Order: sequence, then structure tokens, then C-alpha cells
Amino acid sequence: MKYEKLIELYVQNLKAPDERLRTDRMGEERSNRPQVRDARPWSTFVPKANTLSWEGIPAFKNLKGFDLNRIWVWSDLHFFHKNIIRYTKRPFSDADSMNRALLENYRKTVGKDDVSIWVGDVSFERGGSHVTNQMLASLPGYKILVFGNHDIDKGNNLRLLFFDEIHSIYNLGNLIFTHYPWNEHVPENYYSIHGHTHDRDTGNPRHINVSVERVNFTPKALAKIIEDRKLNYKEEM
Repeated sequence: MKYEKLIELYVQNLKAPDERLRTDRMGEERSNRPQVRDARPWSTFVPKANTLSWEGIPAFKNLKGFDLNRIWVWSDLHFFHKNIIRYTKRPFSDADSMNRALLENYRKTVGKDDVSIWVGDVSFERGGSHVTNQMLASLPGYKILVFGNHDIDKGNNLRLLFFDEIHSIYNLGNLIFTHYPWNEHVPENYYSIHGHTHDRDTGNPRHINVSVERVNFTPKALAKIIEDRKLNYKEEM
């Protein structure tokens, strides 16, 4: 399926009633709500890359044939967000200790020639993203962001975050990386690798939740995700 068609289908998904989880954390019914109030940040976003070709065109890293053991995935770090510790029962005493642990786990896992895919909601730093970007710059590897709702400011603008690439959705073979999980209708033969739901899974066998709560607060190798979930991964679609 062409990338443009996947974007179109995903934007429809964001506008549709939320079928991920029938109730929120307080038990309130939520199935009549759309996933997002405004889908424009996803529908109008043009993928960005820090590297340009000699023609001045963004140069995206080609991961076709790349070792899946060297592609690492995680989501919803929520740097600086102290309340997330309580909301999802993270094993940290405060936001500073959480930040340090997440950064340390990344450095122990991801090598300088590896690729990491961050599936949204990077940071809750107040007053900009200066410290967050210093943290990102200190981390090894080629970093790809699939942005989430908390990576967008109140003006519907994407926060300035230092990644090698930024996408609204990212497609690798029959794997679709999106911050929000698709509703029940994941495109046929595809899998939805998502975040957003933190410690709660949707129950859909074609949803793979890579929120940090589900990957032991450490980036997880894509090869391991495929193996653990027994996915029928196809590099070509």
C-alpha cells in the first residue's frame, strides 16, 4: 500500500470514534470520542530529515535490508513529567530519576551505528525543549521520531525536537509505526506498532504497544518484537 494511502487511512482513523479502550482510567465511557480533536498536524505534515541530498531534498535513511536486531523501538518517555509516574505506576521516585534511568537504559542498548524509532510523546519540558534536545544530542545512533499528541504545542505546531527524521507515521514493510493505535480496522496484512496507551493494551492482536511501560523502560529490538509476537513480517508490501 502506498504511503499516501496509509496516511489517508490513518487520518480517518484519528477522526473516528475511539475504539482503543472503552473507558478511560477513571472508568468513564470514551468510545464516542475521536482519537484527536484536530487531525491537521497529522494530515498536513511533510516528513523531515536533517540530512539533505545534493539537490537539497530531504535524505531519509533507507532501512530496507537493515539488520532488525539493530533497529530499536520505544515510546512515551514523557521526560520531566512527574505525574506519569503515578498515572502508570512507573518505578521511579521522581522525574529526575526517571529521566536518568531512561537515558542510561538507552545508552546501554543502542549503538552508534544503530537506529532508534521513538513512537511519540518525548518530553514534557516546560518553556521549550532546550534540555530535552541536549539529552537527545547526547544519545548514540540515528534517531527517528513518529510524533505524538504531546509533541505538538497548543498552537498545533510540532515542537522543535532534534531528531534525524520526523514523521507523522512511519512505514517499514508491513509494520506501521503510529503514536495512536489504529482502531479495530488495521489495514489487511499490516501491524500497528504504537504507543499512547502506556501500561494498557488494546487486546487487538495486530496492535503492538511499545510504550516504555511495556518494554521495561528500555528500547526493544524490532527483531525481538517480531519474534515475541510471532508477527508475519514482510519487508516488501
